[in-house]
Amino acid sequence: MHTTKGKRFVSIMDSREIEVGTLDEHIQKEVSFHFYGKPSYRPKPSEIYSSQIGSALFCLILDMDKLPQPCSILPFDSGGYRERYADHCDGIDLDEFYLPIDEDSPGRLVSAMHGTNYNYFMMNARADVTKEINGFDLHSAGLARLAAADSHKKYDQRACSIEVHYDVPLRLEPDNVLAIVAPDIACENPDLLAFAQTMAAERVPYIFDMEEPSVRQRQIRDAVLGWLVRKNYMAVS
Repeated sequence: MHTTKGKRFVSIMDSREIEVGTLDEHIQKEVSFHFYGKPSYRPKPSEIYSSQIGSALFCLILDMDKLPQPCSILPFDSGGYRERYADHCDGIDLDEFYLPIDEDSPGRLVSAMHGTNYNYFMMNARADVTKEINGFDLHSAGLARLAAADSHKKYDQRACSIEVHYDVPLRLEPDNVLAIVAPDIACENPDLLAFAQTMAAERVPYIFDMEEPSVRQRQIRDAVLGWLVRKNYMAVS
C-alpha cells in the first residue's frame, strides 16, 4: 500500500505512475516506499495541515503480485528504527534486517510473528512467538520483541509494518490498482472518479476532518481494515 498527501496524489493521478523518490537518509536508496498489507505511513505532527485536499491523506491499495519485484524489503519502518526500535533489537544495524526478495517473504514473516493477517494488521503477536526462537538468533529475537513490545520504550505501529521498496517507477494499471482510499469530500471529484474508473478501482471513503495528521492516519487504517475484511483478505478474529 502506498499512502501519500493530496498534492502528491494529484501528481500520481496525472502521470499514472508512482515515481522513485530522492536519496533516502535512512536506507541510502532512491526508492518509493510502500507498506505490506496495511497503510502505516505516518505524517510528522509538525507538518502543515488544513481543511484543504492538498493536506489530506490518500492510499492506493495495490496488488503486489502484479508489480515489479521490489529492490528491498524491511520488517519495519526504516525511518523509525534508529529512534524507536533499535533498543528492542539490541542495537543491531538496520542493514542486517533486510528480508529475502521474493513474493512470499512478507507472508512468511506475518505467519511467524503474528499468525494471521488480522493479527498483523492489529499488531498482535503470536502468544508463543518468543519461545520458538533460538537465543542466539538475535535478529529474530529482536523482531519478536517488537511484535510483543510493551510500553516501556519508544514504539509505534510502524514497528510491525513490513516496508517494501521499489527502485523503478510503478506504472499504474487496472490490473494492479485494487482500491483508492480517499477523504469523503474528494471521492466524487471528477478527476478522482475518472482515475478510479480508468483503473477499475473501488473508491473507499473516510470522513475528512481537521484533526492532526496522526489522527487522519488512523482514519485511513480504519477504512482500509473495513475494505480488507469486506473483500475477504482477512477475517476478524
